[in-house]
Amino acid sequence: LAALAGRPDTGNVIVILLPGLDSATSRSKWATALAQAAVWVDLKPPRREQLPQWLRQRMQKLNLSVDDESLDLLVNNAGIAHYVATHQMSDAEWNRILAVNLLAPIQIVRGLLPMLLEKAEAHIVNIGSMAGLVAGAKLAAYNTTKFGLQGWSESLIAEYGRSGLG
Repeated sequence: LAALAGRPDTGNVIVILLPGLDSATSRSKWATALAQAAVWVDLKPPRREQLPQWLRQRMQKLNLSVDDESLDLLVNNAGIAHYVATHQMSDAEWNRILAVNLLAPIQIVRGLLPMLLEKAEAHIVNIGSMAGLVAGAKLAAYNTTKFGLQGWSESLIAEYGRSGLG
């Protein structure tokens, strides 16, 4: 299993390689493997269109072998917020929150969709927030991004769900 967890707040990603696991592996085996056998590598990725080639090259440089060159799991987990009245937030802060919470996960998914679609049952996990369902005061930018991430996730299901992407 090869998984990629995006950390766009730092510009880094974490590559998780778990040889011998697949989508049929039980949850307890997954948990054990993640706790004991995962290889974590913090790296800076290139532009979106270069992500699949970059990931394959990094795996080769680390002498990590996998059964194929597909991606089983992509986890997007980013979230920054700035608690301030909407009219008082700077353009730079708005743009930063949008970039980290929404635009980076979208670009990472778009860049890696070809690899994910090579697997019969690959999965994308976009970590959202209750703020994507219920808005709060002084969190307009954060709420906007989390509502957007929810919509993006639902769009991906509608577009690729029948092909096995979950």
